[in-house]
Amino acid sequence: MPDEGIKKSRNFFVTKRKHLRSENKNFRKLALVLFLLSSTTLIHAQHKQLKNGSWLGVITRPDSNRIQFNFTTSAIKGKQLLYIINGNEKLLVDDFKLENDSILITLPFFNAALLVADKGSQLEGYYIKKQNDKSTRIQFNAYFGIKD
Repeated sequence: MPDEGIKKSRNFFVTKRKHLRSENKNFRKLALVLFLLSSTTLIHAQHKQLKNGSWLGVITRPDSNRIQFNFTTSAIKGKQLLYIINGNEKLLVDDFKLENDSILITLPFFNAALLVADKGSQLEGYYIKKQNDKSTRIQFNAYFGIKD
């Protein structure tokens, strides 16, 4: 009789181990699927680029005065480039980062950045000026296909 109790205990543990292995395999499959989905989303998000062409940028100051400037966007070998046009001078900007559903465009020569939402033919967001440890956000919009 004691042997039967040991057999039952052993069978219970063998069955339990098989069940845990099965759950572990299902968990691995689920983890792999979630990883692949998140990787696909991340890859798609990293390749989001602005429309190539001419844009009119408008910074609306707190006193309601507007600062307008032209810029162009292009992509070379999949890398987004932006040129701010100042007379005959073109200032290259190539530092773009995706932040949630917005694009952060760093403007190192102005010690500033643009944080924009791409609406297709329009950009909406902020011009962010960095001074010391403070940042000032000013309304920014840009319109595709328009020059000042």
